[in-house]
Amino acid sequence: MRLTINLLTIILVAALVITGSILLTREIYPLPQVLTLTKYQKNLPKAGKMAEIELEAKKLSTGVTRVTDEMMRFEGIVSQKEINGKEKTAWLVFKLPTAEFENAARTLEQIGGLRHSRLTTEDKTDVHMKLQTQLESLQSSTARLTSTSAGTGEKLPDMLQIENKLKCTEREMGEIKGKIERLEDQMAYGLIFIRMYEKKILPLSYESAFQKSINNACQDGLDNCINIIGIIVFWILSSLPLLTVILLLWLITFLFQIRDKWRKPPSKKDSNLAAPLIVKEDKPEIEAGVGSNIES
Repeated sequence: MRLTINLLTIILVAALVITGSILLTREIYPLPQVLTLTKYQKNLPKAGKMAEIELEAKKLSTGVTRVTDEMMRFEGIVSQKEINGKEKTAWLVFKLPTAEFENAARTLEQIGGLRHSRLTTEDKTDVHMKLQTQLESLQSSTARLTSTSAGTGEKLPDMLQIENKLKCTEREMGEIKGKIERLEDQMAYGLIFIRMYEKKILPLSYESAFQKSINNACQDGLDNCINIIGIIVFWILSSLPLLTVILLLWLITFLFQIRDKWRKPPSKKDSNLAAPLIVKEDKPEIEAGVGSNIES
C-alpha cells in the first residue's frame, strides 16, 4: 500500500512539472514562431534609416536581377542575399547612402507586386553629440593629467596614480571613439530589407463563392489539425525522458511488491488450513477369549 502511494505521488509531481514546463515554454518560445523564424530575423543590423519591403514577382530570378540593378543605380551594396529555389523565396539586404535612401525605397515600391512596405527613421544626432561631449571631456582630462605628470615635484606614488588614471582615461576614449565611428556609419548609410516571392499561377477555373468558402474552411481546418498534431508530438518527445523514468520507477516498485509477496512467511491460520487431515480407521477388536473359545 505504501509503495502504491509513493508511486502515485511521483506521477503527480511529474504531471505538475510537465504542466509547468509547458506553460512556461509556451510563453517564452511559442511554437509557431520557433518554426517560422529565419536566421536573418534574429540579429538584424541597425541603421539610421531602415525599410522593409515585400515584393511578388512572376519569376523569382528575374525579379531579383531587376531589384539588384535598381539598387546599384543608387550606389547600393548587397549586404546579405539568400535565394531558396524550393520555396521560391528570396531575402536581400542592401546598404546604400542616406542621401539616396528615400529615392531607392520609392523606386522599389513602384516596381510592382508590392505586398508590404514600412520605413523607419531614427534620429541619432543627440546621441552623437553626447558621445562627442564625453570624448572632449576625456581629452581635456588627459591633457591635464599629462601636464601634471610632467612636473618635477611629484612623488613616486603620485606619479603611479596619475599613470593609472591616464590609462583608464585612454581606454574610455578608445571605447567612445569606436561608438562614434559605428554611429557615424549608421547615420551615413541606410538599410533596405527585401523579401521576394514568386507569384503562383493558378489554372483558370470557375469556382462559386460558396465552394470557395468551403474549400478555404477545409484547408484551415486541415492546417489547424496539422498544427495541433505537431504540438502534441513536440510535447510528447519533450517529455519522453521523464515518462521513461516514471515507467522505470513503476516497474521497480512492482518488482519489489512481487519479491515481498514471495518472501513473506505464511501465517498460522494458513498453516492450519494447509495441514493434511489424518483419518483414523476403526478396526474391529477381537477379544482373545472369544477366539480361543471358537478354536476349542
